[in-house]
Amino acid sequence: ADYPSDTSVGSCADANRAAVQAALDLTEGTVTRERYEAQGRGVCFGPDFDAFFSAGPAFIHESLELKFNETCMIASSVKISTALDSNLFPGVHYCKLLSPARVVDWMMTDSFTTQFP
Repeated sequence: ADYPSDTSVGSCADANRAAVQAALDLTEGTVTRERYEAQGRGVCFGPDFDAFFSAGPAFIHESLELKFNETCMIASSVKISTALDSNLFPGVHYCKLLSPARVVDWMMTDSFTTQFP
């Protein structure tokens, strides 16, 4: 993704999009990919959200949020980020991310169900 300046940072959702693309690349030319594209529900991206109090222990406790609806699996990442001039841990940007393996699992199984976990 292109960002407007040297001080801009990408989002966790950008990294989750890359995980989906990696899964699509891994399954290119397979029956799994053909079936998923013909019949499966997609992956959508919710907004990144801050850990409770934006604190390290809260970040460790939080998880990647996966919700489901009739059209897609919605992935939203918990994050912690600090400004480059922060006195405490400057320039930190942590995300809990969607795994390409989880996306392939979605493509092969749950994307075809009509019941939402």
